Amino acid sequence: MPLLLAVLTSTLGSCDSYESETSTSSDCIVTSATLGTLKRIIHTEASDGSDSTYTISFVGASYPLNIDQVNARIYNPDSLPVGTVVSRTVFSAFSTTGVPGIRSLSSNTDSTFTYTDSTDCSVDRLITVYAYDGTSTKTYTLSLNVHTEAADSFNWTRVLDGDATLQTLEGAHRIYHQSGKFLVYGTQSGTPVVLSADEPGNWTVTALPSDFAPTSVVANADVSVLYALSQGDVCTSTDGVAWTAVGATTVPDGLLAVGTTLLAGIKDGAFYSSADGGVTWTADGADEPDYAPTSNLCGLMMPSTTDPETEYFVAAGLDANNDSAAWRRAIDLTGTYTFDWYYMTPIANYEENYRRLTEPTMVSYDDCSVVTGLTTDGLIASIFVSRDNGRTWKDDIIETPVTAATTEGHVSITADSDNYLWIMESTTGSLWRGRYNRLGWEEEQNSFESANKKDLSAGGLD
Repeated sequence: MPLLLAVLTSTLGSCDSYESETSTSSDCIVTSATLGTLKRIIHTEASDGSDSTYTISFVGASYPLNIDQVNARIYNPDSLPVGTVVSRTVFSAFSTTGVPGIRSLSSNTDSTFTYTDSTDCSVDRLITVYAYDGTSTKTYTLSLNVHTEAADSFNWTRVLDGDATLQTLEGAHRIYHQSGKFLVYGTQSGTPVVLSADEPGNWTVTALPSDFAPTSVVANADVSVLYALSQGDVCTSTDGVAWTAVGATTVPDGLLAVGTTLLAGIKDGAFYSSADGGVTWTADGADEPDYAPTSNLCGLMMPSTTDPETEYFVAAGLDANNDSAAWRRAIDLTGTYTFDWYYMTPIANYEENYRRLTEPTMVSYDDCSVVTGLTTDGLIASIFVSRDNGRTWKDDIIETPVTAATTEGHVSITADSDNYLWIMESTTGSLWRGRYNRLGWEEEQNSFESANKKDLSAGGLD
């Protein structure tokens, strides 16, 4: 060992000038690295309510390491789970073109890096590769990223409480988030209004036509186009405040969802759709037309997670018999195939059928359909989540920040481009914001390019 250290510390040259792809030295670099079996401490609650922990092992290779040769970094872009014991890290593989050394945590000296031994990676470590000719070196910073919060924890923050303007709203309402602006549709003193604000609480109140239906408002995926029923017509808006009638030849009784190619609605207890922005409407096929939703309507467009040429309409409400009804329709964006609406027949004695909700609002969030509203007793309902486009609805995935099943009120929900879910309760003038921790995590860089490489699109060759 002393002889090896003498050779390693007597190097004269440097291999850290990664100036171009053709001049890159290949005799003192890390070529690959893979984490081995790692330990993780899990915190849980014992039966008596006290904190308890247990330790599990997991495959570190599931979290690949990136090697950034330009900036001499080795790191995992996908952070390790909360509680990972990185102070005792082992590697299943660590390949170099020279002899790897690791810098001591207590002195400025290197020793041979044995990747199968336990290594303290709770802080950044310096790994230096010494060329076999003894003249070149390259030093890397090894960083292991570990999450400090659980990925699927959903955390709520109250943004507004006792907002006087929200408390003036009467009955059901709708809330949308459009490019940093909030839009709330409701009724004040019997007059339909829209509340708009760049910051929650700084509301501008704009009166809408007397027959404007606040709960009919639907929007496309990025809320760049909205539709509503007003003035005996279908109306559209791009800013959510100024509305223009489209001159519909047929006016639906209710609107359900806005897709890429179609606008969906209900007319005379049947499904209809429009391919020209609400001007003309065509009756859609349905496998069980007697159970089409006719009141307390809500719906959304859900993109397919597997096929970019497919999206789904999910719609729900109460049917003519005042029973809960959930429906789904697949949309072929190529126009090659046309599919009917499919009724999610309730399963007997099944707790995850769509619930009988009044004043419901439905939103797409985390590739799921999310709905809340009021129970038929007028109490605030739980938040229900469907991961299968309307077949099953679970109420134990996202906990509502509003007291559920015990409080009267009026709620509506929306989502924004930063992956936040918003819930507004007008009786108390409250607005809450929440999201899964993982949806707020930043992604590390996964690909790298030499700083010297020409950007051909910017200026071409000299």
